[in-house]
Amino acid sequence: MKTKTLKIKNYLIASLAQWLYNLPLSGEQSRQRTKFVELLWEQVRAIDQRRLEMVKSRAKLDTKGEPVIVEDEEGKKNFDIPEDERTKLELLYEEMLNEEFEISFDGNKAKIETIKEIILTTDFKFSGKTAELYQEWFDLFNDVD
Repeated sequence: MKTKTLKIKNYLIASLAQWLYNLPLSGEQSRQRTKFVELLWEQVRAIDQRRLEMVKSRAKLDTKGEPVIVEDEEGKKNFDIPEDERTKLELLYEEMLNEEFEISFDGNKAKIETIKEIILTTDFKFSGKTAELYQEWFDLFNDVD
């Protein structure tokens, strides 16, 4: 029998982790939230590491093997990546953000159920981009049995 999992698109993870982290909670909800958020931050770090590896394989590197950083006309810093490679990198990064991060219910059921309850019953006031993200979080957890 296949283990039940919660599947979250990578692009939703950092915003969900940040919102949960800053949400005032008490007792058991706070404890389960803290454990769940740590799972999310681990994935955020893995995404960042994969992104850096993608950059390193396409950017000009300095003598230490680190990507060269250049400033554009407006003073914005970017990795020094040839335009054709930049386009490929953007497509690969977008593909990675659309991948699903799976959290097994084995050992995580209480965390997942607590987060579901928090998201489905929150009285937090959302607006703008956060409201759009909340709708995606709600749909995701509303489908959890």
